[in-house]
Amino acid sequence: MGDTITVARGDSPWAIARRRLGDRAKAGAIERQVLAIWNANPRRIGTGDPNLIFAAQRLRIPRS
Repeated sequence: MGDTITVARGDSPWAIARRRLGDRAKAGAIERQVLAIWNANPRRIGTGDPNLIFAAQRLRIPRS
């Protein structure tokens, strides 16, 4: 399971993952969380590009 978030204007998968993991998270951990977000939401994202998300989308955020 995980949480569901609504993408805010200006959000990116990296920013969402970093907020989720905290300021001390290393790049590798953030990258793994970005991939987990993508894998949990390919249809919701719907762009085929894990870096292209839109404000107001609701995404499932897996627990790290």
